[in-house]
Amino acid sequence: MKAHIYEISRLYQQPAARWEEMLAKLEEERDFRFFGYKALREAIILELRKPGTGRPPLDKSFVAPPVNKQEASTRKRSNAALEVFSRMIAPKLNGLRQNFMSGWQPACRWEGHALSGGFHFSAEPIKGEEVFLYVSASAHDDEKTSDVLQRKATIELLSIIAETRFTAEPSRVWFVDPNTGTIHKPSKATTRVRKDLKRRLEHLAKLREAA
Repeated sequence: MKAHIYEISRLYQQPAARWEEMLAKLEEERDFRFFGYKALREAIILELRKPGTGRPPLDKSFVAPPVNKQEASTRKRSNAALEVFSRMIAPKLNGLRQNFMSGWQPACRWEGHALSGGFHFSAEPIKGEEVFLYVSASAHDDEKTSDVLQRKATIELLSIIAETRFTAEPSRVWFVDPNTGTIHKPSKATTRVRKDLKRRLEHLAKLREAA
């Protein structure tokens, strides 16, 4: 079965009875999920290549009036997030290594399933080996259990992709929240989280077979 890491993370630790409803909503949100913060991530990549070059393209992409409140909110968040990333994350890096947004990334095989999705780019840290970054600019609430669990699942799935696709240690995975300038890394509870993810993938496969 093929599944995107975003949908798996959204279903993680959610009641199975809600899965069909949630999957239908995720399908409706597909375009926004892939393109909502694309301009921000591309601006960040430009900043890492050459500081000061990311802001003009981001501003240019927002010339036309927003079509709805969600787009207006995304633009506002993107503008603030680029400034925070440039000020708090970029100084920890020596520059861009690989841009994964410019081409297709093959799915990763894990526990009999194909995981699609992955990192947005990799960079050279001030100290250490190449790190792999996933930039999540959506609103996160650390007081909300579902948000924390979704992030934990995403980070673990990214760790699997780092190991499988790049033969990289999980410690080189950076889940970046550009709203706060926070870098989240894999937890120590890897075995337990992976067992939970495997069970969810198996249930999702059965659900899709029955559809």
